[in-house]
Amino acid sequence: MKYNGYLRVALTLLVALCLNLVGNGIIVQSALPSISLCDYIRPETTYQDLGLSFNYLFYDDPNISTEGDISKGSASGNYSYIYSNPDYSINLNSDATISLSDSDLAYDAYGAGRYNFYPIENDLFAFGGLRVDFSDGFSEIAGVRATTGTGYGRFKNVTPLVKSVLINEMLYRRDVISGNLPTETLKQIAQVIGAIDPETEIKKVVNEIVSLIEENLTGEVEELGPIEVLRTRELIEKRIDQRLCGWEVRGGIAYEILDPQGEKRDILVDAAARYAQPFTPYSQLLMEVDFASTFQITENFTVKGLTNYTHKFSENFDTEFEYSILYQQGEVDSFYHQNFSTNAEVQVSTNLTASANFTLTLDTSYEEMAKEITVGLSYDML
Repeated sequence: MKYNGYLRVALTLLVALCLNLVGNGIIVQSALPSISLCDYIRPETTYQDLGLSFNYLFYDDPNISTEGDISKGSASGNYSYIYSNPDYSINLNSDATISLSDSDLAYDAYGAGRYNFYPIENDLFAFGGLRVDFSDGFSEIAGVRATTGTGYGRFKNVTPLVKSVLINEMLYRRDVISGNLPTETLKQIAQVIGAIDPETEIKKVVNEIVSLIEENLTGEVEELGPIEVLRTRELIEKRIDQRLCGWEVRGGIAYEILDPQGEKRDILVDAAARYAQPFTPYSQLLMEVDFASTFQITENFTVKGLTNYTHKFSENFDTEFEYSILYQQGEVDSFYHQNFSTNAEVQVSTNLTASANFTLTLDTSYEEMAKEITVGLSYDML
């Protein structure tokens, strides 16, 4: 029952925080053009994302001996990289979690790389890749698996079109335009932004985009003022969360170069599906499912699933929701692990951030669902 009380307190704080943000005008509803962010097309795109988190908890119970003290910490990180051109794409991803509770160390990590070759002018590809898994539960140092097969689909970084839409929103809020810019103009602006490289002179880019906008101005405003030009440049140069769009399905054969449990090295059936969609400039949905098994598919297999959704309500308020599941069926027994987490972050000042996190965890070894609520503050020194 005590968890229900904690949960009510946390939810009350989150609702009050949201109402406060709305009341102070921080969360602002605005008109966005009816354009799919996935409409951005460029022959060559690169996407990369890095996430790191750390936490530590120490509690010295004055009423109990040292056996009642709690000392635990954890760190997690993930990295994704995708490079795509008409002929091939490179996909890298990794995820790692390390936790230390008193003297017990637990870790779980993986790294995977894949090369997709597109032999014809569509999204059909052949692939080859390598995956390495590490875990404190393995009897071997690691599990190493090579895979090959075919699939269909492609991913692309659509951040340039996101910036184009944000420029349109800025002009609308400043009453420079009474409606949205034409869809084709938004796409042209995105192409200009997407072509920027380290050698590009940003002033020329701004001038080109300003000219595209002014060609579509109607009414009393005939050209952008200095403030609008400055805001346009700021949005072009601004570092924002990258947005990924696309999907793929693939299947093939995998070979265990090193079995993580020290058993015989099997040939496996390997299949996966991926999906990414930014519904607005402020949101991102990622979904993935992986399946691997021996040729005794119903008796020995592993299924992994992940759904992650992030939404940025304002410059100061971010939320994230994630659900993951792992199910392993062996010849003798089975194992499953489920985790749901929701996180909210509020930037109080330039370097100060407040956060609230709620997590539910359930797996085979638990008698009941584990619940954890964390509220904290972080300060950036640099």
